[in-house]
Amino acid sequence: MLGWRSTCPCINMNFILLSFLFLMPVWCEDADTGEPTVFISILVRNKAHVLPYFLTLLHNLQYPKDRITLYFRSHHNSDNSLEILNHWFNKSSCQEYHKIIKDLENCSDPCLLPGEHSSVGWTPAKFHHIMNMRQNSLDLARYDRSDYFWNLDSDVLLLEPSVLLDLISNNLSVVAPLLTSLGAYSNFWGAMKDDYYYARSDDYNSIRKRTAVGCHEVAMVHSSQLIDLRLQESDFISFHPSQIKDYPGPDDDMIVFALSCTLNNIPMYVCNQQDYGIIMLPLEEDQNLAHDLETLRFISAVDGSTMSHEYIEHNKIRMLPGYSDPYHDRPLKWGEIGCFMSHYKIWEEVLTSSHDMVLILEDDIRFEPFFIEKFQTFLGELKSRRDEWDLAFVGRKILPDTEEWFLEGSKTLMKVDYTYWALGYIISKEGARKLIEPKPLEKMVPVDEYIPIMYDRHPNTTWANQFPNRNLKAVGASPRLLYPTHYTGQHGYISDTEHTNIIPEWL
Repeated sequence: MLGWRSTCPCINMNFILLSFLFLMPVWCEDADTGEPTVFISILVRNKAHVLPYFLTLLHNLQYPKDRITLYFRSHHNSDNSLEILNHWFNKSSCQEYHKIIKDLENCSDPCLLPGEHSSVGWTPAKFHHIMNMRQNSLDLARYDRSDYFWNLDSDVLLLEPSVLLDLISNNLSVVAPLLTSLGAYSNFWGAMKDDYYYARSDDYNSIRKRTAVGCHEVAMVHSSQLIDLRLQESDFISFHPSQIKDYPGPDDDMIVFALSCTLNNIPMYVCNQQDYGIIMLPLEEDQNLAHDLETLRFISAVDGSTMSHEYIEHNKIRMLPGYSDPYHDRPLKWGEIGCFMSHYKIWEEVLTSSHDMVLILEDDIRFEPFFIEKFQTFLGELKSRRDEWDLAFVGRKILPDTEEWFLEGSKTLMKVDYTYWALGYIISKEGARKLIEPKPLEKMVPVDEYIPIMYDRHPNTTWANQFPNRNLKAVGASPRLLYPTHYTGQHGYISDTEHTNIIPEWL
């Protein structure tokens, strides 16, 4: 049996090709016979905005890391993707993985492939470049005698840590986890046209929406394909048309891969037993990297526990006179100031952004099943009733004895009463302006007290009267579309606000 050495070298691709000329596989009689070995190929180009989250989720996979080889191929970056990768290589414990192969290519401005005018869009040269890279990575996995090859794009966010174990447990030749995105986009095609391009199958939506759960045979999977290299039939799988006799299709790595399977009677499956993750929308020809940044944006929260006196004075932060927590009869805590400032920073950005409305999500939320479809219905109503709201709660805590009602003619929009939590809401530019103009930093309360004050449904009139222009228009989704991951007192509950100190008297 081919064994994997217990050491896990980090390998630089500047030297690996030379090594391949002279080295033979290492055979070990006492090799570990644990989980199958997996070679994960990751292509990176201009993904600095999503890489930290991709790498964190990759590291969180529930799979023995000493059974994994990571191959990173990064090229023609005009952002700091290489810097992030190198930081991760140094920060993460390389010894946890069997191998990390680094094939990183520096470039000088404008960092474009031949024939490219920008890094967005597709040219024949780009297609051939991608096909070559994917084929080379598959060949490396075969040479490495890995049991599985996982082609994984770096704009895929794997939200379910068990995804790799689940895929392997299905015992399929080619399989992918269902990855969804905004709209109807996903990582599989249900059917192909006669010219081998996309066609919508009758079961596409039932698979994507997970109303039909299981592993489904489809016409193509992309962005996250797991191939069982132990099977003889896998030798026919390819990403390059030169590997396919009488190849009939276009020069597109996804289509080449799909045809290499179908022409050799190798079925492809997409599995949706769980919400495995999401995939970024592909950019259109007339877009640029800024649009990708706008699609997914992570804002670093303000840590109230590390807040300096200078920060407080610079932002003119003071607690609202007379404020006391209604449940604990205490002043503000540092964490509550940090939470408020985190939301306030985003409100400021909304005012200067090009967006009419922005969805703000805290990081400790869980989504309702079929969130995307329900959210799209909710969003559609918001767009059609644009003059009736400034802020729309997607999730919140509804308090006892509140009085709420549906907007006339609506089945999803509620006129909200006094409510708690700011874990998820949509805000308009006008809403951001109404929240910032009263200078709330100079008379601060927790953010989930301030918002109800501003839409004039707060029961404490003494606090509310200190904000004369309470004209924010607020609505909420009914039923609510997201909730906190944990509630107070539950195992695993962590509060970044409650577990900090009370502010000093001078504030």
